[in-house]
Amino acid sequence: MVGVSTPAPGKMADHGGRAPAKKGQGWQGLNLTYYGVLCANAYTAAVVLFLILATSARISLTGLCVFITAVLAVCQPASRIVARVVEKKKGTLTVGGAVFSGILVSPPLVYLINRVFEPVMAIRYRH
Repeated sequence: MVGVSTPAPGKMADHGGRAPAKKGQGWQGLNLTYYGVLCANAYTAAVVLFLILATSARISLTGLCVFITAVLAVCQPASRIVARVVEKKKGTLTVGGAVFSGILVSPPLVYLINRVFEPVMAIRYRH
């Protein structure tokens, strides 16, 4: 059952909850940290805000979906890879790594999407 977990004595209370994963001799669960919940909420809010702003500028929804999927496919693993390389920690993520990789990949990705598809990322004005 998903719920707020209580940390072991002497441990910091950084768990936002637990979700059951599998049942063997006992239940094994997945720990959800506050940082992970915060990152998931940030990804969701950013995508929703980007979709609202870009569609209000009359940019094609098809191009936006391709763009968002490609950027997230690069940024999410990059946050783990950069944390491993820079911070030398295995089980952590870094927002800075995701932002840096997103800044690097976005301009060529927009160019590629516009070359492969019709100019879907171009703003269309009504006359």
